[in-house]
Amino acid sequence: MSDRYLKQAREKVRGRQYLMTTHAEEEMDEDGLTIFDVEEGILTGRVIARQRDRETHEWKHVIEGRTLAGGKRVLRNTILPHQSVRVRPCLSVSVHPTP
Repeated sequence: MSDRYLKQAREKVRGRQYLMTTHAEEEMDEDGLTIFDVEEGILTGRVIARQRDRETHEWKHVIEGRTLAGGKRVLRNTILPHQSVRVRPCLSVSVHPTP
């Protein structure tokens, strides 16, 4: 399931078929990240967990991937029914350099 999800998410990123929430943009600004860092994280990442949203009950996939600067970033995202990807950087995870 996670391999299929990651393939779909990467296709959506490559086709620029995704939505960034206002919350995600605020988190990116706070962490000094750009949309290119988020795209790179999905394109280079791997699914490390699945989570169920308590309010919407939709599944979110947690992806750990690299930023353009080579740091690691964890992102939470989901493919919505209309087949675009909504991306949200995690609130509690910061950028860490890769070893």
